[in-house]
Amino acid sequence: MSLTESLPLSMRYSVTGADAIPSKTTLSRFDATSASYNSGSNNKILIPVSAGDKFIDTSKGYLYMNIASNHTDANGTNKAHLTGNGACVIQKLEIAVAGSSGKVESISDYNVYHLYDELWSSNVNDLTYQAATVAGGGAALESDALGKDLAKAGAAGNSVNVAIKLNCAFLNTYFKKALPAGMNSFQIEITLDSFANAFTEAATVDAPFTFTVSEVRYYAPCYQILDEQIMASYAQQVASAPIMWVGQSVNTIVNAIAAAGGKQSLQINSSYRSLNGLCTLVRTSDALNTQEKNGLNAFNLTNISSYKYRIMSESYPSDDVDISSTNTCRSYIEASKTFAKHGKTHAVCSAVSVTQWLANDDAANASVGHGSMCVDLKKFSDERLIMQGLDTTAGGPSNLEITFSSAPEASTAVTLALHDRMFVHNPNGVVVAQF
Repeated sequence: MSLTESLPLSMRYSVTGADAIPSKTTLSRFDATSASYNSGSNNKILIPVSAGDKFIDTSKGYLYMNIASNHTDANGTNKAHLTGNGACVIQKLEIAVAGSSGKVESISDYNVYHLYDELWSSNVNDLTYQAATVAGGGAALESDALGKDLAKAGAAGNSVNVAIKLNCAFLNTYFKKALPAGMNSFQIEITLDSFANAFTEAATVDAPFTFTVSEVRYYAPCYQILDEQIMASYAQQVASAPIMWVGQSVNTIVNAIAAAGGKQSLQINSSYRSLNGLCTLVRTSDALNTQEKNGLNAFNLTNISSYKYRIMSESYPSDDVDISSTNTCRSYIEASKTFAKHGKTHAVCSAVSVTQWLANDDAANASVGHGSMCVDLKKFSDERLIMQGLDTTAGGPSNLEITFSSAPEASTAVTLALHDRMFVHNPNGVVVAQF
């Protein structure tokens, strides 16, 4: 061992890192095509994004906008709460690339997915951050189901500005890849949800029940490489062979749950090269599109005694997952594994408590139910690997079997199918999605 190697780290002064290449970085702004949007009429937001010969670091990008409630209030004191946080207004998120066929990514019920996924990657520090950036609720140990409260139209405190990190595979890749320089322009397309879904408020709040979104723009750092030799090598690479990036996307499958006890089977057929996990969220039918109740991020496991997925006729897990007031361990840990970030075994979470796991309240309050029926299907937990999930492309029936101890309320079940989605940028500029 050399003398230098025997020194403590605090006394070693040799530089072992590589120098960064000459470059220029700008936090670029991409504006929506209209000045404002309304949930009741003009509810489709289009944001064109193009950076020419620059790389777009979408891993650090975010959506910025102002959200204002249009409700009135004869009493003058009642407010409308964002459900969860500012992401509640996004019903659908889509990505379209110029020259490519169709959408390369489309996520329905985006707000349901975003808010639930965010719970499983949130500790107290994250909740504090969300209160400051996306108009989330107070940063308590567990999550607050209600976000910022907005006063009536024209009053002080009627609107809030938010900055939301969009959670989709195209913009948020596993390995933080910047979108390639010189790629065709792409468009972020956002469909706004209804006021009744996005907001949770007291019955005394008066119509009109709509909200307005304005100042919509997308921000992301753009890198311009100043070394001509490196850029020449890059140009030669993209002109001769496809380049790829991959992240986790989600598809939603919607089923109805009848008000009947015993066993019910929900069809969840889905075909993916790498299905990473399934998560089924149950919401009572009377809470959906009811503004006095939380129909967006209030879920329940009421009267569910066990569940099991059958995928291509095989059981996942191999036996039923039992649920009761004294038995939450397996159902909770399956959710923690399912929503673990790439390469991690479990989600690090303080936002979902055991009390919330079994709660069935969907009223306009801070603490509601966050229980779910999940199964983790990843083969490995290794950040170097992709396509670690279950291959279901062979087809065959898949369903979720739920056993009810007694009849539940009539409900809607939304199943989130979390899967790897790969994007291939061809030499001709066309981007193709594979999953």
